[in-house]
Amino acid sequence: MSLFTQSAYILTSKPFTLDELETLLAAFEVVGHTEKPADDHWAFGGEGIILSGVRPGARVIVDVVDRDWVDQIDADDDPVAQAVWEAGGFGPAVFPGAIERAGKQAWAWKIAGAAVRAHTSYVRLRSMWVDDAGQSAEAPADRDPLEELSFLTLIAATLLADEEHTICYFNPNGEALRPKEFVHTGLEHHGDTGEPPLDVWTNLRLSRIEEGIVRMDSVGMQQLGLPDVEAVFPEGAYAYDAVDSFLRDLMWYLLDQGDVIKAGDAVDGPGGDWQASRIDAEGPPPRPLLRFEPMTASPKLSA
Repeated sequence: MSLFTQSAYILTSKPFTLDELETLLAAFEVVGHTEKPADDHWAFGGEGIILSGVRPGARVIVDVVDRDWVDQIDADDDPVAQAVWEAGGFGPAVFPGAIERAGKQAWAWKIAGAAVRAHTSYVRLRSMWVDDAGQSAEAPADRDPLEELSFLTLIAATLLADEEHTICYFNPNGEALRPKEFVHTGLEHHGDTGEPPLDVWTNLRLSRIEEGIVRMDSVGMQQLGLPDVEAVFPEGAYAYDAVDSFLRDLMWYLLDQGDVIKAGDAVDGPGGDWQASRIDAEGPPPRPLLRFEPMTASPKLSA
């Protein structure tokens, strides 16, 4: 199990100094600092600050990594980075290839790929829990992942206000690259309506999985303790924007009602009812999925 319960990143054109971080995050309570590790390995991070989290015992580590994001780590070339990655040091649901897939599937932001190429460093935001002695501890049973992720996003938005260093927001757990304005607008809407900025944390992807069959799927609902959703259907049978809306409505339903949809349930969608099944996605990334297929005469896929 990962030490960290949530994570998010700010891609930057040049690294922040510790003083700059503390100035930007002055509205938050600083309870400690991180230092560069003795072996100076980039995967462990760099100088940073430790903020008090949303509840007693919650902490957020904000540290600077002075290099670009590494999407694929070869254990033979860099066993330390591989070990940190596998231990959840980059986040609880980060899988290799996240930033490449996020750039290719950034339908709401066409220059996401250029933003990735422009970054040279990043700020890493990771939430965790500590005991009364200040040592790392398991998250409490009543931990609220939505509360944690919202707080982490507030910190990220505060950093994104800096025009000199920051490029964009990156959530590898949800394979989501978002421009600054998108994040700020999402948080403003959250403040006005109470609706969480789900589109900031998660992504929807489109791919062809065999001749004549396409898949649209979500990534990132694991951050909230929920399965992702996917629609599998004949290519050209439904408008993509209608399927997009269908999946987003399902994500909001799960967020509101919990993981209540069972295999075999029929759900109203584009063109009629769609039937749910539950599978474990082989990836990328591997995760629990609710698959929906139209209940009409069409090619069926095995789970």
